Amino acid sequence: MTENPVDVSGTSGSLKPHFETITKLVSSEFQVEEALLDHYIPTYYLKWPQETKQPFLRLLRKLDEQQLIAFLRRAESRVILRVGEKPQVKPSNPLI
Repeated sequence: MTENPVDVSGTSGSLKPHFETITKLVSSEFQVEEALLDHYIPTYYLKWPQETKQPFLRLLRKLDEQQLIAFLRRAESRVILRVGEKPQVKPSNPLI
C-alpha cells in the first residue's frame, strides 16, 4: 500500500493540488453551495435554481485550457458538478 493517498485515485495525476484553482473557476460561473473532494474528484453542489447552460459552456472553455472537463448532473433534487482530467484522445488508425 502506498503512503501517498493521491496514488489510489486511479488517475494519472491528482486534482487535489489544483482544488482551489478549480474552485475559483467554478465559483466564477456558478453559485456554489458546497465544495469538496469526493474520492479525489473536485465536486460542487450548486445552488438551485440558477442558469446552468451558458455558465457551463463558459466553464468548459476555461477548463479545456487546463486539460480538464466538467460533468453536470441533477441527482436527488441537487445539482452536482464534478471536474476531472480530460482523457487523452488516441490518433485514429488510418488502416481502418
